[in-house]
Amino acid sequence: MARDFLDVPMSLGDHLDELRRRLIWPLISLAALFFGAFAFENRLQVLFAQPLVWAIAINPEHAKTVGLPVDGLPRLAIHGIWEGPLASMKVSFYTAFFIAFPVLVYQLWMFIGVGLVHRERRLAFLFVPAGIMFFYAGTLVGYFIGLPYFYSFMIKWAAHNPLAEFQLQLQAYHQDFIRMTVVFGLIADIPWLVMVMVRTGFVTVGQLLRNWKIAILVNTGIAAVVAPPDAFSMIVMMIPLYGLYFLGVGLSALMMRRHRRLEEKEEAAELARMAEEERAAHEAQVPREDPSTDVATSSVVHADPAQPQADETAETLPISDPHPIPRDAITDDLVAGDDAPSSSDQPEASEPPFTSADAAPTEPPPALGNDESGTGGETPRKDDDRG
Repeated sequence: MARDFLDVPMSLGDHLDELRRRLIWPLISLAALFFGAFAFENRLQVLFAQPLVWAIAINPEHAKTVGLPVDGLPRLAIHGIWEGPLASMKVSFYTAFFIAFPVLVYQLWMFIGVGLVHRERRLAFLFVPAGIMFFYAGTLVGYFIGLPYFYSFMIKWAAHNPLAEFQLQLQAYHQDFIRMTVVFGLIADIPWLVMVMVRTGFVTVGQLLRNWKIAILVNTGIAAVVAPPDAFSMIVMMIPLYGLYFLGVGLSALMMRRHRRLEEKEEAAELARMAEEERAAHEAQVPREDPSTDVATSSVVHADPAQPQADETAETLPISDPHPIPRDAITDDLVAGDDAPSSSDQPEASEPPFTSADAAPTEPPPALGNDESGTGGETPRKDDDRG
């Protein structure tokens, strides 16, 4: 049941053809088992009547009172000519269906599993076989324990009636036997049903515990429908129903605790895997340093020896804001322009004065009084030009 399913789009005709193909093997198995069981139908008749024999052995006095044989097999009445063959066929069919039931469930699972997601398939794979095993366990408990004591109680009840006498019919006994056996199997599935409801998220364990009164009411209704129409039988049936319900709640709590632990482990493993992938991707992008080199690469930028280096001991003078110049310090050189040298830039007195001998020879200035213009060598002012 753990095979992988392929999500292939199919039409309605293809689905019907797939369903027909899936039902072929269960029908073939059921037919083969039916013919095999029919070959041993005499032994199956005794096997079906064995719980009644055990019930008689529990209270032989009461069985003798109502006319049941204490030794040997009880004789069941037949009220129709076809009842004998039909009883043999029913016994064979019930036996074949009981054995072939897992094959039918498996083929139906193969048909339905295609339309389920991975989580739903995983849950079905866990719970479907468990439900079948619970059902078989319930039928076996009912066959070996439940039915003998139930029949014994019914015989004791009838023995207190002085007018009652058992005249059991074969067909009615088979119907009651199958019905009670299936009921015990379904009752045994109550813990499985509670676990499925909790695991699928339909209800929680806390909700089941808080609504225990509703659960008791539902179990009482089931006991009233399944048990015989008397108060004592209903009470006897209610006790195992309550026990199975709370057993399912306890198993569900343990299951959810284990499920949470598994989810935490899976989440931690997923986070570790993601961190490892991120680290591997980072290492693939950033080149790794040679571990053999002990000296780390220096981040200091060496200066070019061709360039002059600044004096490291020199202090950096802060640049202050310019101060206003006093009025009396304004001289002609400042008025002449910004490019003219200031008084502070004049050489000190200790330096030798500038002589004309140091300068290159230039043409002598024109002599005063020899100017042909008659101005005495002076440049005429612009005011004189107005005349």
